[in-house]
Amino acid sequence: MNCTECGAPNDNTARFCVQCGAPLASTVPAPPQPLPVMEPRRPRRWLRWAAIAGLASLLVVMLCGAVLLGAYFFLGFNHTNQTAKMVPADTPMLLSFSPDPRQAIHFRTAEDAQAALAAFAAVPGVREAAEEIGDQLAQDFDIEWDRDVMSWIGPEASLAILDIEAGAGDAPTMILTAATRNQARSDAFLAKLRQGTEAEGAEFAEEEYKGVQIVYMVPEYDGAFAPAFATVKGLVVIGSNLGAVHEAIDTGSAGGAARLADEEMYRRVMDQLPANRLGYFYLSSEALLSELQELQGLEAPLGLGSPQAMGVSFSLGGDGVRLDYVMSVDPESLTAAQLEAAEAPANRHQTAALLPDETVAYVSSQGMGTAWETAYGSSEEMQEVREILDQIKAETGVDLVDDVLARLTGEFALALLPDPAGLLGDDTVPVGLIVVAQVKQPEELKASLDKLAASLEEEAGLVLDQDQIDGATFTLVQVPDSGTTIGYGLKGDLLIIGSSPTMLRAAMQGRERPLSDDATFRAAVRPLPGRAASYIFVDVDKAVRLIYDTMGAAERADFDENVRPYLEPFRAISMGAEPVDKRGIARGVLFLTIRQD
Repeated sequence: MNCTECGAPNDNTARFCVQCGAPLASTVPAPPQPLPVMEPRRPRRWLRWAAIAGLASLLVVMLCGAVLLGAYFFLGFNHTNQTAKMVPADTPMLLSFSPDPRQAIHFRTAEDAQAALAAFAAVPGVREAAEEIGDQLAQDFDIEWDRDVMSWIGPEASLAILDIEAGAGDAPTMILTAATRNQARSDAFLAKLRQGTEAEGAEFAEEEYKGVQIVYMVPEYDGAFAPAFATVKGLVVIGSNLGAVHEAIDTGSAGGAARLADEEMYRRVMDQLPANRLGYFYLSSEALLSELQELQGLEAPLGLGSPQAMGVSFSLGGDGVRLDYVMSVDPESLTAAQLEAAEAPANRHQTAALLPDETVAYVSSQGMGTAWETAYGSSEEMQEVREILDQIKAETGVDLVDDVLARLTGEFALALLPDPAGLLGDDTVPVGLIVVAQVKQPEELKASLDKLAASLEEEAGLVLDQDQIDGATFTLVQVPDSGTTIGYGLKGDLLIIGSSPTMLRAAMQGRERPLSDDATFRAAVRPLPGRAASYIFVDVDKAVRLIYDTMGAAERADFDENVRPYLEPFRAISMGAEPVDKRGIARGVLFLTIRQD
């Protein structure tokens, strides 16, 4: 018999076309197959299905669909975001690949697509895991991506966790959705999933629910993972159980339950994320966020109030991969220091013009005293630190917060550079540190630092010395018999601290070839938000060279095999974070600059 879809010849007993996978109307009924005897057990099938769900969308993009994905954009597929209209308002987690057509510019050719997607493939373990899942699908379900997935999948694929509370060994309630362009072929794909699972001894049944045909696995016990699937309003829906599919149908129907797409907190977060994106991740539920905080041993994320929801979008733009994040916090939970930080002017990272271009890593923020109070001032976990600060004040007469940090009112930056002398005298770690900070009342600040240094000289036996570098006087604090020398001094309204005399000289001469003129730095910070209060920059090439030079032959071989391939696509990593505003919205951008050569 010939396939009605593609015309390919097939055996009369075949149920699906060997060429395109479409279902066949067999003229010779297949002999009935006895069901195997089911033994009571609690299999962990859901783990495999969950892995398939989590990586399915990524596989489509990463392994075999880049050029086709670009074609989808040019054919006019829209950013539909239909899954958010089919899951309930209290959904705690949603991951969606739903590309905006404007992302098509990055997929104009196969070369463009390969370069643009290199960063996703470079995430440690993703490529290997994706290939393993692909092999497993081919072996267990006879599913090939080109033939069985790319022939029907549309411009949206999402994974929603509906209920994270599950018993030991049980799966969370979740659904995987994918837009279909050809329901006959997506039905054939679902049929193969059913066949492969039946071959392992599972039993399936069918039902019609509110006009939708559902195929579901008969659960072996209450709470067992028993996938169900259906096609609803152009979306293939695969649920972890029959109830999950019922809930999706109920929520998506007219007059159904409240849906996530209309939920106030979801809209509050999503409205702040860029619409020009490949997809997004949404995390709701104060209880879930609180659980994450407890795992970190923190009352709340540092610098934020009571979290309500979070969203992260990922997109391709400029010379790399961009991740925007938005966190919504309760405005009533903001402290006076946080409200003050919200009014501060943006950090223009002027300190980058004071640091040399050989800088490997750069961290910049502003208002050290305010930043300290915002992040740690009211944290119970920092009680031990405050007790140490009180002890230092009692012994030296210097309050490090009020006499030092509070006077660092402008920008401050920490830079990591190569230093043959090593970090604090350890030449096995050939790096040095420079701290540059804009201060108010520089004379009062210097008096406090001198008082602290004199106390350490008397109490701890440190040796103090003076040095002149490019017209500025620096105090050198030496630890006897250790090779450690730390220096500090002021140049106008700038405080400069170096982990060695070499670092002090590098700081004083940084204006000759500043970091701000470095091409990699400029490309990395250009996409970051203009109102950011804090910046992070890492030059990947310089960092790799610095680390590589400290390795022996065996370590280098291991690095070249297991680490370098993941770093190779990147030139730099940068991040800019805005302070939480008075509405309780915190934003930031993480940017991965991709190598273009």
